[in-house]
Amino acid sequence: MTDVPADFLNSMGTGPSPFGDLTPSARQRRAISFDTADACTNLLVKAATALRNGDEVAAQRFVHRAASKPFDRREGAWPALYAAHMMIFNLVVDALEGSAQDDDSWLDVCLAVLERTEGTARDEMRRVLAIVGSDCELTRREHDRLTSALGTAPLVHWDEDAQLDEEQVARLAASIVGLCLAFIDEAEAAGLALPM
Repeated sequence: MTDVPADFLNSMGTGPSPFGDLTPSARQRRAISFDTADACTNLLVKAATALRNGDEVAAQRFVHRAASKPFDRREGAWPALYAAHMMIFNLVVDALEGSAQDDDSWLDVCLAVLERTEGTARDEMRRVLAIVGSDCELTRREHDRLTSALGTAPLVHWDEDAQLDEEQVARLAASIVGLCLAFIDEAEAAGLALPM
């Protein structure tokens, strides 16, 4: 068997990666991206649970572990911020899909949360609602209410900013975890059942 020359292998490499100096296949890169996002989701759910239990130190530890995952160039996003985005997106969609056809109490909850939040949490809630408004089947009334509430300010995509540092990612992720908890509280107060 002939050995492959090291300089040939190095010319095919991408630098530091879980595969050394070899370029992983698209399938391997996709698996790494999905697994990293799943790990971040797990950590952020643990952070939310810790916050619910009053353990802010543990919550921050979980958030920082998620934020330590490097920017995913394949997905073009920070895994922790993408995971946080999907957490609030899934909560909103679950509320929508769990509502009866003519019941827009899910939207009442969303707009109440939007009104009470600011900064990163508000930016993220606007982004999620804009996606729901364009991708989900809404009644005309729901669509009009949503469009009116969102306004015309540009949407912010924090998860796609490769220039953020780990501390900024942690701060943004923590804000979105707090948004998720605020949404759950508002939904429970409104009598909406969210699948757990």
